[in-house]
Amino acid sequence: MNDTLLINHMVLIDPFENKVDSIILDRPEIDGNLLRHNIGCNTLARVQLNNSIDLWVDDEGLFAQDQQFFAIGSYPNPIAGKGLVTGLSGPDTVSLPSTITATDIARFVRFIGDQYDLENFIEMGHIQRPHSGMMDPDTGEVSVFWQWTAQPREDA
Repeated sequence: MNDTLLINHMVLIDPFENKVDSIILDRPEIDGNLLRHNIGCNTLARVQLNNSIDLWVDDEGLFAQDQQFFAIGSYPNPIAGKGLVTGLSGPDTVSLPSTITATDIARFVRFIGDQYDLENFIEMGHIQRPHSGMMDPDTGEVSVFWQWTAQPREDA
């Protein structure tokens, strides 16, 4: 019988609190329910940051009201809502290596703020405007299905 305690280490990026914190769980695996619970969403999207690190986010985050945004590393698009950084081994989501801490991840995170702050970042050229589309493999042209824009401020 194996009495080894399996520990999973993830990092939660919370733009509502402007915090980056470690999450340590004594569970044998990381699954979709665990990810959705910690992010606070119904549907997940995966952003592969490199060959060994993933960022899990709310797939519908751009459509949520009163959203907060952040940017991470050299990833060109803003992230809407909370994000959960995990390890990646082949196709599997795994624990982050113990050598990667919340402080390490925080060095690559820039908290943006709300939709109006995001629009300012876009206008200044610091971040790309989020959009969804499909690239034609023959021509390389992108058909945009939707493009995010901020509504005017109510107090403007």
